[in-house]
Amino acid sequence: MKHHSLVYQQYQISYFSAGEGEPLLLLHGWPVNHLLWQAQIEKLSASYRVIAIDWLGFGASDHPTDHQYTFTAKKEILNQLIHEVVGINQLVSIIAHDVGGPPAILWASENTDRVKQLLLLNTVLYPFSTPLDRLSHFSFSVPLLNQFLVSSFGLHVLMRYIMTKSGNAQLSDRIREILQAGRHISTKVRLKTILEPLHKGKKKELVDLAQKLSELQCEKHLIIAKGDPLCYAHMKKITEQYSEIPAHYIQNCGHFIPIDQPEALNEVLLQILKTSKKEQS
Repeated sequence: MKHHSLVYQQYQISYFSAGEGEPLLLLHGWPVNHLLWQAQIEKLSASYRVIAIDWLGFGASDHPTDHQYTFTAKKEILNQLIHEVVGINQLVSIIAHDVGGPPAILWASENTDRVKQLLLLNTVLYPFSTPLDRLSHFSFSVPLLNQFLVSSFGLHVLMRYIMTKSGNAQLSDRIREILQAGRHISTKVRLKTILEPLHKGKKKELVDLAQKLSELQCEKHLIIAKGDPLCYAHMKKITEQYSEIPAHYIQNCGHFIPIDQPEALNEVLLQILKTSKKEQS
């Protein structure tokens, strides 16, 4: 896996690539980075050119305190990444998890002819639609409590014991490795990256996101873990509203599917990707 960077405004954005062939973008969510996708990169790079970004504020990318971490800003970063790295004349498949989903949908809605497939894993789709959404947002707004929640220890507890279900003994080590890559990021930035996109999204970006997804004229798939305490309600709601979008379920799995059930996810991803009906231009 090779480490690259591009400049967005005045900031360095890191991305990582492996393999050759059709471009496949992996977009992580909060509070992780490209290492979330390690098992998928290793598997998929045998057949695809896999590109995994570290969003601004995460991993090896810059983490400015004065940036507004909105979904629209992420969409603009994604646009620059695709323009510079993939090229303007090639179709791209996008796999997005958690809050990586909204910018993927926003970008795809403006560039439908560029998208081969859009695959969404346990994604935020509605503005504070459940009691847990509201409780989580409130918790990250309470002084002292929010500092604990975004500490390395607090994040490990959240990821390992609340947001994942697998009994795999290696899971704790994988979580520590992922979080270690973001150890240099300040508490202020960690809070901004979770609060700002949801706060601003509630007013604008998330309001019609599900409808934008339903109207996209490209192949779409939902990959869902029923054990996800946070986003399952979002995914279930969209399957009920738009039953024409294929849904694939991962068993015994929580929010972080790529590390919770990596082999099961790889099997589903390969099945979807290899049955695409849209040809590369």
